[in-house]
Amino acid sequence: MNGSRKVLFVLGSGVSAFKCPMIDEISKKVLDPSGLQLQSWHSKHNAYEIIKVLTGFLGELDKTARKLPVEPTYEDLFSMCKQLHDWEIGRNRDPALTQFRDHIYRENAQLWKFFEGGHYFGRKPLAAIARKSSILINEVIRVLISGALQHVENEDLKPLKLIKDAIAEYGAENVDVLTLNHDTLVEKLMEGETQWTTGFDPTISQDGDLTNYSSDAFANRSQVRIVKLHGSIDWYYVGTNKMNFRWVKMSPRQHQEVVFNQLKNESGETFYDDCETASELTGVTTKTQAYTEGIHGELYMQARQLLREHNHIICSGYGWKDYGVNTMLREWAKEHYQCTSKHLLLLHNSSNKHEFETNKQLRFWPDDWGSQKRKDWFQWYPVWLSETEIGTIDDVFWNN
Repeated sequence: MNGSRKVLFVLGSGVSAFKCPMIDEISKKVLDPSGLQLQSWHSKHNAYEIIKVLTGFLGELDKTARKLPVEPTYEDLFSMCKQLHDWEIGRNRDPALTQFRDHIYRENAQLWKFFEGGHYFGRKPLAAIARKSSILINEVIRVLISGALQHVENEDLKPLKLIKDAIAEYGAENVDVLTLNHDTLVEKLMEGETQWTTGFDPTISQDGDLTNYSSDAFANRSQVRIVKLHGSIDWYYVGTNKMNFRWVKMSPRQHQEVVFNQLKNESGETFYDDCETASELTGVTTKTQAYTEGIHGELYMQARQLLREHNHIICSGYGWKDYGVNTMLREWAKEHYQCTSKHLLLLHNSSNKHEFETNKQLRFWPDDWGSQKRKDWFQWYPVWLSETEIGTIDDVFWNN
């Protein structure tokens, strides 16, 4: 173990493909969630009718998006819902959205009228259907991923073995993880092996029956800090009858089985679950705004702190479509001109090495980034994380 060898893993959804549903599957299920156990809707007497209206609305948004030369995903649909909702409630009156908003309002009256006059944004039915549709998208994400993770054995986690090997080689104090994934595969990998945190530590912030999120949990640098910038399927937003809401951690199965009004804080007050506030951050155009507020704002600051501390990054499975994350990495990369010890290793096994170059946000990449002969700060290896040995990391970062 060498204390001078520190590494930060930056992980996207591609590293979880061996176990979790990917963007295409989630997008299809958002438009047709039949067969899924959507817990939040079970108590509603007209749940079937509500979901039919919402999926009809999402289907119309999908048709609108397909007029552009791109294949829309659930993230695009979420962004469209968020923009419509914010327009209707006056939060964002961007003139560029006027034509889009008016088109949706005019062409989908038969759908948004379902919410007209109700207690839920009754005077703003388009805001109501947009908000409810985004809630449905979040729940589909959570149900699909949690379902895929019901049975995970140690053998299943072999594709993430490089992370454990790095911890064994360099020490827990020298390895951190910045993940954009909602799943809990990295946490399962860590269980029983070493000290680690995702921001939930009962010794730092425990209130009665529940452990709260606290940024103070990341202060201990002797542990592996796992910053889950896009949230997690096992985070829930709960409060008491005095409206003291906070983020807590429990497995989706526990969440299904627990009776929230039986959980108490230290003062004996009852906890309530805000099922409309999801930790799973999604939406192509909405993430950057989310990084300015709430738990995602705190996590964004933690992510920037990790980048300040690390000169060596291993990136895999990330599609480079989060402008906030790209901005962080671009700023980090600029420093390589002053700090020659900075290195980023991209592990991406693709037959089309130019696929990323269409993304204009990646201008900070070197022009010859695809060359295997590069010895500069940026190197690309056409292999996945699961195919990489710890010796390769040593060779790229420290043995040159």
